[in-house]
Amino acid sequence: ERAEEVLAEELSLPETVPGGMAAYRQTLAVSFLYKFYVATCLDLSKRAGASLPQAPAIAANEASAARSFLSEDRPLTHGSQAYVVPSGGLQSTSVMGSKDHAPLEEENRAPVGQPLMHRSALPQCTGEAKYTDDMPKLPGTLHGVLVLSERPHAKILSIDTSEALAYPKVVQVFTGKDLSEKENAWGPAYVDEQLFRTDEVTSTGQALGIVVAETLEAAEKAARLVKVQYSDLEPIITVEDAIKVKSFKDKVLKIEDGDIESAFKQSDSVIVEGEVRMGGQEHFYLECNAALAVPGEADELTVHVSSQTANKTQKFAAHVCSIPCSKVVCKVKRMGGGFGGKETRTVIFSTAVALAAHRLKQPVKINVDRDVDMWVTGGRHPFLARYRAAAGPDGKLRALDAKLYCNAGYSMDLTEPVMGR
Repeated sequence: ERAEEVLAEELSLPETVPGGMAAYRQTLAVSFLYKFYVATCLDLSKRAGASLPQAPAIAANEASAARSFLSEDRPLTHGSQAYVVPSGGLQSTSVMGSKDHAPLEEENRAPVGQPLMHRSALPQCTGEAKYTDDMPKLPGTLHGVLVLSERPHAKILSIDTSEALAYPKVVQVFTGKDLSEKENAWGPAYVDEQLFRTDEVTSTGQALGIVVAETLEAAEKAARLVKVQYSDLEPIITVEDAIKVKSFKDKVLKIEDGDIESAFKQSDSVIVEGEVRMGGQEHFYLECNAALAVPGEADELTVHVSSQTANKTQKFAAHVCSIPCSKVVCKVKRMGGGFGGKETRTVIFSTAVALAAHRLKQPVKINVDRDVDMWVTGGRHPFLARYRAAAGPDGKLRALDAKLYCNAGYSMDLTEPVMGR
């Protein structure tokens, strides 16, 4: 117990520790110590002899702590689901040109509502379904790793890629200097972003370039060798920060109806004011962003990608390579989830490897880890609403004046339609 107390003190973590879950991580460390203690005691008890002291006794109900899933066989998982399929059901509706009627007790259930198996259930459950990163490696395939900004707001003074280029098995490093201003510009609705930042970063996790190497390990290590010098600027982190410095996008959406001021001026109006907050959300699809760009003859390019936006994948791959869209084929076999998170932000990854494949004339793939995926793509918008409402003595609402602030991040992306909804 004393050892557990000491470990808990030495591994004390603040609530603000990167990655969060401070209490869980501290408890986990103590749990590992206890697991080691139980396993060692049980092992010593089996080796009892004249040269060894007697091992501490372990209660029978605690002995299972010594077991490890790493060294024990696990039975095959299985599952079943039972469906209750009632008789009768909807046979015809007015929507289809017939009359609505009550379910027919003696008839078989209609197709609507049948517990049908999902078309791709078997290949997905058996592991036969192929996702972007499962595709067989083509001869000469290279691996790409993005170089990402580490400042929330700063001027870029220099980007030194010499050490990365000298690293074994590194083929090339592409940055914004390898693109014209037009080629480097992109955006799903408003062209207000750069594929690779050249002069200024306005968030951590913005792409500064891509390292291309013969192996993933070489690309990852070389990406860490890229030296970036910054001159820090004042960052805007929260919605309140943006309101304070009036960092607003140009377009403001309004819904106006009636004269609210007259309602507020009525002597018997009950007026309340307040704030409502809604936090952001990570889409957290199971399959992280992945893309494979394969060059063909006469500047043709095939991009395999896990994306909800095949058209934007094609458009910006062609744009960055300065080739017609007709030269680019985008293929999306399936996605391991998207939920809107792959509606636009996948373009960052697919366009980067498309550029590399086009310039190097070799297939280039990228498959990012979860932390990089969440870092680069962002998530659903956080909101702040500040309101003033008036109601009459009967409790009926007379007027509502609300200002809804949306944290759009560093670019418009799809913020306008999100606000419009």
